[in-house]
Amino acid sequence: MLCAYNDTESGAFLDSDQACARDSGLPARTAATIAPRFHAYGITGTGRPVRAAVFVRNASAVRFAGAASGQKETKMPKLKTKSGVKKRFKFTATGKVKHGVAGKRHRLISHNAKYIRQNRGTEVLSEADVAHVRLWAPYGLK
Repeated sequence: MLCAYNDTESGAFLDSDQACARDSGLPARTAATIAPRFHAYGITGTGRPVRAAVFVRNASAVRFAGAASGQKETKMPKLKTKSGVKKRFKFTATGKVKHGVAGKRHRLISHNAKYIRQNRGTEVLSEADVAHVRLWAPYGLK
């Protein structure tokens, strides 16, 4: 794998060993012995990625050529909604998040009537917690 790089400072073309030596700061002889091992993994002696020597003029033509040969264009994977969020939260029309009030499942005898009455129904989630719920439900809820 021998690539030619254009050195922007001097305007000269460098082969991969010279470019590796320049990037790593090592003498050319030392870099030449190290370069083949690192180029196989796509990194230079400093751990930086090797610069690509391929230039694409028309990306849409490449995409079309891939589609013509039967290859699918790759897409980002879909994000899953946390299943617990589906059960516990609802979004209002204005974008707020509703949730059921805690403390109403069992041991209600030990609570007084005012506590039980005030915790009836649902409440709006605080703004500090809304960001977490939005991350857990990336496409919203039904």
